[in-house]
Amino acid sequence: MKSNPELLILNASPLATNTSAYLRNSGLLIFLILCTNKLGFKLAGGEEQYLAMAKQFVNPNWIPNSFTLNEFAGTRIVFQWIVGFFLQFFEFEWVTFFARLLNFAWTSIPLALLFKRLNIGYAGVFIVTQLFVMSDQSFLGYEWIFRSFEPKSIAYIFLFYGLVNVLDEKYNRAALFLALSTLFHILVGGWFVLTLGLFLLFNKGWKTAFTMGGLYLLMLLPFAAYLFYGYFLNPAPVTDINLDSVYVYERLPHHLGIFKSLDYFVKDHLTGVIISVLAFGLGMWWLKKKQGKQKVLVQLMLIMLGINLFFVIVAWIDYQFMNSSGGLGLKFYPFRTNSLAMFILFILLFQSIHAFLKPQSFYVWTARIVTALVVLLGVVQWINNIKFHLKADDLAFDEMALYINENTEPETVFTILGVPYNSDLFSSFSRKAERENFFVHKFVAAEKFKLLEWKQRKTAYNQLRKDISYAEELKDPYALDYVLSQKAFTESSLQLVYQNSDYYLYKIR
Repeated sequence: MKSNPELLILNASPLATNTSAYLRNSGLLIFLILCTNKLGFKLAGGEEQYLAMAKQFVNPNWIPNSFTLNEFAGTRIVFQWIVGFFLQFFEFEWVTFFARLLNFAWTSIPLALLFKRLNIGYAGVFIVTQLFVMSDQSFLGYEWIFRSFEPKSIAYIFLFYGLVNVLDEKYNRAALFLALSTLFHILVGGWFVLTLGLFLLFNKGWKTAFTMGGLYLLMLLPFAAYLFYGYFLNPAPVTDINLDSVYVYERLPHHLGIFKSLDYFVKDHLTGVIISVLAFGLGMWWLKKKQGKQKVLVQLMLIMLGINLFFVIVAWIDYQFMNSSGGLGLKFYPFRTNSLAMFILFILLFQSIHAFLKPQSFYVWTARIVTALVVLLGVVQWINNIKFHLKADDLAFDEMALYINENTEPETVFTILGVPYNSDLFSSFSRKAERENFFVHKFVAAEKFKLLEWKQRKTAYNQLRKDISYAEELKDPYALDYVLSQKAFTESSLQLVYQNSDYYLYKIR
């Protein structure tokens, strides 16, 4: 009797196929999914910030005396050394493309190992990965795992290796990988270590938990000393401004200050909170049903969701009773694990649905239809990704940036009006013109002194948007030289230097 190739694809698992073949095939499948959904040359998200900072780190003369790009490297130091090196020789777009390509390739390896440990077939690998990648990738807090290339993109590679070792009950080896994860992003590695520590405390006892935690901290001791020197030895600035509130509610409410206002919470986060509560309830039900590695995933998901929901309450308390202080740990990104919890939920849901359907007479046709639908969604996402990267940039903006690069001194300072200050186009000015942008909303500083000046610059910039004559008052204290605008001005303190179809460049007299 001949075997049905389609059934082999639907049911193929690490237990039923050659292990090396499974890892090769599933790893390649994951890699292709990530590439078709997210690979491209255009910078997006935090790439404008982190890549520019990396180049400035290895070449401080790229944009001399830059306030925006010169910052204590902190947890980004390894990332900036590596990426900054390549940016000395290659354009940002090429580094972005190949960095994403390599990142996706390296991420696919521990993910294939993870699916192998869970005995998920090729169809399951495809369905789980594709649906998660094309989703928002988190319930609340706007965290993501697979998107652009940032320090946390590398951190997640080592986190997944750590998770695989947790499933293998090799906790000391997991600590090693999580230490490497933390070297690239302290929040990605650190929050999962806390999750793992609680898991071990509940299941293995304090000795195993403290051994894993002690080993993790020991490996990070030199790194911790470096961070302590950079962040905590410098005295905080004397100011009446609540800098924690600035950081949490003015710059990062989507990540941290979810109760920036009640309307904001309802509009942007309430649905995610409700889904998190439902997922937590489902996890509590699964706790009695699942065994082995699936039960481990359920417990980890419950701990992460529990932390997230606890801090939803904390965020409400801070908003309701503490005048939005930004305290109570909110500035440490407590919703960071939300994305990993969602990824685990996708895996567990697939396994549960698959286990229910497999004995049914309609299993094969259901599997065919679901797989075909997800393939169709994947093709649509692939087409959308191609369209995004083929879409023409703002050519007038790029032409103006080139003019500025070729006709002004490297230390010249600019400000931009008319372009949305939280847009990727606004953030791209420093990269394209290779000049300092007086205020960039996205490039918020973690250091207290720099955060205070960021706030002062934001206030000044908002005033300038209301009254262009304010540019004259910013000239000396901030060495502001030029105003780039989409609007023509007749202010006597501004001298028109150059214009094209959409933009005007003014020198402040």
